[in-house]
Amino acid sequence: MTQKFSGNGAVALTYRRLDSLPALAWCAEMEISSGKVTVHHGPHVETQPDFFLDGAWNGDFAEGRLAEATVVCGTGGYLDENGVAFVSSSDRLCPVFSIVRENRVYVSNSHVFALTLSGEKLDACYPFYYYDIVEIYRRGLDAMAGSLPLEGGVRLGVHFSCILAVGRSGKLEFRALPDNERPYDYASYHRILSLELNTLLENAADPHRSAPSFGSITPLSQGYDTNATAALAMKGGCREAYTFYDPRKEKEKNDSGLSHAACFGMSCEELSRFQYRQQPSLNIAEFCLMGLSSQAPLAAVEHLLPGKILLNGSGAQLVWSKKQCLVSGDRASMVAPFASGVGQSEFRLRVGYVPFSPSQIGAEHGTDILKIHKDPEMKQWSVGGGYDRPIARRIAEEAGLPRQCFGMTKRGSGHSVLNSVETFSERNHAIYEAFMQKMAATQPPSLLARSRRRTKLRYLFWKCLGTNKRRPRKLNWWSRNLNFIGGTHPLLLPWKYLFSFHWGVEELKGRYQVARNP
Repeated sequence: MTQKFSGNGAVALTYRRLDSLPALAWCAEMEISSGKVTVHHGPHVETQPDFFLDGAWNGDFAEGRLAEATVVCGTGGYLDENGVAFVSSSDRLCPVFSIVRENRVYVSNSHVFALTLSGEKLDACYPFYYYDIVEIYRRGLDAMAGSLPLEGGVRLGVHFSCILAVGRSGKLEFRALPDNERPYDYASYHRILSLELNTLLENAADPHRSAPSFGSITPLSQGYDTNATAALAMKGGCREAYTFYDPRKEKEKNDSGLSHAACFGMSCEELSRFQYRQQPSLNIAEFCLMGLSSQAPLAAVEHLLPGKILLNGSGAQLVWSKKQCLVSGDRASMVAPFASGVGQSEFRLRVGYVPFSPSQIGAEHGTDILKIHKDPEMKQWSVGGGYDRPIARRIAEEAGLPRQCFGMTKRGSGHSVLNSVETFSERNHAIYEAFMQKMAATQPPSLLARSRRRTKLRYLFWKCLGTNKRRPRKLNWWSRNLNFIGGTHPLLLPWKYLFSFHWGVEELKGRYQVARNP
């Protein structure tokens, strides 16, 4: 069904629903000469006269003021006074992607959709896509216009936690989301977290939505971030959880949070973190936007996720740790070894859920949050050591979780790095190897050799001048522009697995074929 609207006579929005697309995928195609914007979208994308989105925000849905949101879960777009604006999630889990090509601008919540609809291609021999995304992620609002190189000199824009405005002339402009209320002590911070999360969940469940509304679900574990998130989720009405165990370890359930479910009043399903390797229909390519941390274990929970807001602790270590480095107003961090949580992008668009990390609410006030960590009143929730998160511990303990039950060691059972045959499924690894063989046969050997030399040199440079530890680093010109030098560099993938980004696009582009004529 196609619906047409106009905004101040400047830009026309046309919605084009295609049930063949992934449930929550969308791509806006703007013809600069006419100002017409066609939004191709999947069946569960919310479309309203002056805005659309695949998630929710911290406001009354019926009022439709997406443009005023300070907290955004998922992505979307809206008409503004100068044209159309697109918004990425405030927690950096759901970026938007852009391509400017001749007379058209493409903006999407899927990098594969943007590439497919625009007809642009990745640079087949470029091995650094993962690292470029990590750099954009780490630089925060200093890199709102971040981009990746494509074949032929075109760029693929990658935009985290910001608003991308496209004017009638086709010019792209970037601005930060409005700030949340500034916290001044623990009580005010907890109130802000609870209020904004509850408002967001009410928006997600609003019965006035034209697309299906959202429920909520949260993971449980033995760590800080998931339990603090679950405590906040509980107060927002979340009653469903899941947890992972690791069958490859002697103490396979040492990170399982199953016993915490009763405390939070939730049902909980316990699953193997490697169950995804036994799922013959799973395409690991869905997790290849960030192979440094693919989050492929989420595939085991697919049956629980459709129609849900997945409340999780991604990125919480940047704001809920006493040694955090996210202490500026621009959301920059020089210690993140990967773009946390981003790897599930294509999986979540197909399954039909939206991830959201409550820890990122108010993260623009990192300096104030760090002061709360160090406030004398928080001393009784500080247990010392390198894994010490007083705010997260207090949130969980005040919700009734006993101190000795969590926050002893960090295990990260929800992550999986695509760097070996063990982290792929056997079927998917065979498909990936065939892709690599094809690439070796079709690309000029000299280009591949040059690319490999560049990779070895860059790795050597990073290892000599950086560290693989999350070392705090002062934010200045040097750290922003020499991102991996003198501080934490990302995980270093073997050459063989640097092209899983390319493989992911090649594998998934078939689901984004859009006929030009309805």
